[in-house]
Amino acid sequence: RARLVSIKTAVQRIVQITKKLASVREDSGKLDVKKNEISGRTQTYKLLYAAGSDEDFSILNHFMKNIVQCEMTKSDTLAQTLDQLSGSDFDLIFTDNLLPDGTGLELVSRLKRMRSDIPVILTLERQEASTGPEAVAKGAFTYFIKEEITTGNILSVMQNTLQKAKIIRDIEDARNRITMIARKDYLTRLYNRRCFEQALEAEILKSKRYNTELSVLVIDFDNFSEVNRAYGYDSGDTILATSAALIQTMVRKTDVVCR
Repeated sequence: RARLVSIKTAVQRIVQITKKLASVREDSGKLDVKKNEISGRTQTYKLLYAAGSDEDFSILNHFMKNIVQCEMTKSDTLAQTLDQLSGSDFDLIFTDNLLPDGTGLELVSRLKRMRSDIPVILTLERQEASTGPEAVAKGAFTYFIKEEITTGNILSVMQNTLQKAKIIRDIEDARNRITMIARKDYLTRLYNRRCFEQALEAEILKSKRYNTELSVLVIDFDNFSEVNRAYGYDSGDTILATSAALIQTMVRKTDVVCR
């Protein structure tokens, strides 16, 4: 019953988040957002801009400094952008489409393959405007035209992008929770019997294919029912959960522990 309640709660959460996502629009109109208060956050934003020129970086940096408290880092190439992402946590990425060693579309595709959840905004020249919808289709959050940049519209773009990114992360968290509930034992957080059977079948096939040995270790607590009768089911549950956590620390990453 507790498992069903948890699944129902997670599903309701996804529905609520999806409705909220639908309410976020790029053309949200006039915004009443004060400096440093985007998405309810007051700390400094870390921004990365893969800029095709120093001039473009200076212009966007100037606008952003007037909107929010932020630190904007410049990268000159696609490769440098990926290197910087591997070493730092950024809240938002701006990228020109044309870079010396690639394009903004390539960056979006690479980040999608890396399962990065950092939102990307494409900054385009007016003659590149047709690239915008393609970039969004490939995973960019949105785009804007450099010649049309103003304090108002860049604020609108940034606010909506950060809101969407947070909502999407919330949806992913709720989905992961449903997956965890469906695949893991509610008490011990070990994989359940269904996962055990699937894993065992896969390991048997692998053992036959590569002619390797397969081992299954079965652990049982003797007279555990007497523990429950003597000390109560809550104590028995504590023993099971603690034992499961201990076993998890003793196995390899490739081992599958189930209940």
